[in-house]
Amino acid sequence: TILQQEYLMPLMTSLFPTESKGCEDHHCFIVRYRADEDVGLDMHEDDSDITLNACLGKEFTGATLSFCGLVTDEKHRKLQHT
Repeated sequence: TILQQEYLMPLMTSLFPTESKGCEDHHCFIVRYRADEDVGLDMHEDDSDITLNACLGKEFTGATLSFCGLVTDEKHRKLQHT
């Protein structure tokens, strides 16, 4: 996509030169929170080298996004960045 090729890949290469080598795949995951749809997303992990999270909403309350470190780290889920 244009977003991926013209913006995200150059940004990723600039910020993470080692991790971005050979990175050509992408995976899209969307959660839409509504009373009649998704109401929550449990803590989970994926095997991504790099993740981009984008908020597409304009008005909401109570939303958080937490990063808990590497699953192989003994402090995994003990320290959070929210």
